[in-house]
Amino acid sequence: MTDAHADDRFDLLIVGGGVFGLGTALEAARRGRRVLVLERGSIPNPVAASYGPSRKIRAGYTDPYYAALARAAIEGWHEIERETGDELLVRSGNLVYTALDQQPHLDALDRVACDLGTPVERLERRQLAARFPQFRGARRALLETEAGFLRASACVAALRGLAERRGAIIATGREVKAVEAGPSGVTATTVDGARFRADRALLAPGGWAGRLLSELGAILTQTRLGLLYLRGLPAAYHTPQMPAFSCPDTGFYGFPAHRDDALKVAQHVAGEPIDTPDFDRATPPRGFLEAARAFVRDGLGLAPDAYPERAESCMYNLTASADFLLDFHPAEPRLFVATGGSGHGFKFGSVIGAVVMDRLDGIPSDRWSPQCSWSSVVAAPAAARLR
Repeated sequence: MTDAHADDRFDLLIVGGGVFGLGTALEAARRGRRVLVLERGSIPNPVAASYGPSRKIRAGYTDPYYAALARAAIEGWHEIERETGDELLVRSGNLVYTALDQQPHLDALDRVACDLGTPVERLERRQLAARFPQFRGARRALLETEAGFLRASACVAALRGLAERRGAIIATGREVKAVEAGPSGVTATTVDGARFRADRALLAPGGWAGRLLSELGAILTQTRLGLLYLRGLPAAYHTPQMPAFSCPDTGFYGFPAHRDDALKVAQHVAGEPIDTPDFDRATPPRGFLEAARAFVRDGLGLAPDAYPERAESCMYNLTASADFLLDFHPAEPRLFVATGGSGHGFKFGSVIGAVVMDRLDGIPSDRWSPQCSWSSVVAAPAAARLR
């Protein structure tokens, strides 16, 4: 089914059909709940954070909580691949490298990987030059062998298909303008006046969260970041010759060309603040294209003018600490909020449903951390700390 009737009653109503919302819909349906997802656009939604050819999947974090959760997420995506028969996770490896003599971020990643037993190879300058000559000037690196990238839009479609197979109802083109909670349940009202009822609600509308809960406007910040795609590259810049990569020296990261997908270059930085999530995705932020082309030239050894390119924008929905907000609303226990992907949330879509549903079901689990609580996220310092 793709729609619901206003006189239906659900166990869980989910606002938002991105990876957080659909991941939870799938897990809730697996647990036998009657689930309704209301999505304002299509699925995948071209203007949402869960859309596109690729997202990084790696356990390389300096925070042990996210590193351990990411390892669980990698296995979760493999399980979804087994259920669907689709290629979702491209295990290209992920190379984190530095061109500097000292790089504290790389050292911290190495320590956490050692502590958790994450499979990594430590490469020095000579080894890098021999194995990955694409990365000019790289002096030292960690290669996480089980990492790579997710085919993002395909992942969203897979989550939707599995959730519907389990009985969840996914309704697209249903923009929610208000969610009200009371002693007997919750009611979501759409812009066309339809009302849908459930025992509880999960709010996972990404960058549009502040429109449903005004208090989230003070917690979340949206920023605009650039993406550059290059086509027609030599084989050395395709899988399997080239891994996914990131360079903490500059914030640039990217993914090799794969099948019909172009090589992608982006920059993990704070970004350009925006007043509304409804902005033009077809053009990049100011200054991004020039910086990205310089990285392609100097960092990857490619002449950007020699290849067809496309540049556009994406959106980060940031909490101040870059932690996710995964908690009950402090004044409305029937409302649970899952937002603040902060530029690194997509990879957790295969496991986020278990995190949320364990909280909703009162099941203790180390997959949820108090750093994702309402009180912790609200109290975080006002400067975003990208992960």
